[in-house]
Amino acid sequence: MRSKRRCDKGHTYYKSSACLVCPICENMKPMVSEWHNNFAAPARRALEREGLIQLESLSEFSKEEFLQLHGIGKNAVNIADKLLNEVGLKFR
Repeated sequence: MRSKRRCDKGHTYYKSSACLVCPICENMKPMVSEWHNNFAAPARRALEREGLIQLESLSEFSKEEFLQLHGIGKNAVNIADKLLNEVGLKFR
């Protein structure tokens, strides 16, 4: 069931999950890297939290290690794998 919430900045929104991130605030944040646009919000936050600004830095992870990051799921791994392949790289 969706519940009505209000963030610290006064935005009112509805969510059905336990996630406390305000979607309005999230949409207003500037994108750290253009390739981050390919990912859903939880994965983008994980990339930012881990300081993964350059696409090439993903090649330092194995798929299993990348999947262990909070906010990264199987879909994000598939997207990252495709992006790496496009530039001639792969997961470790």
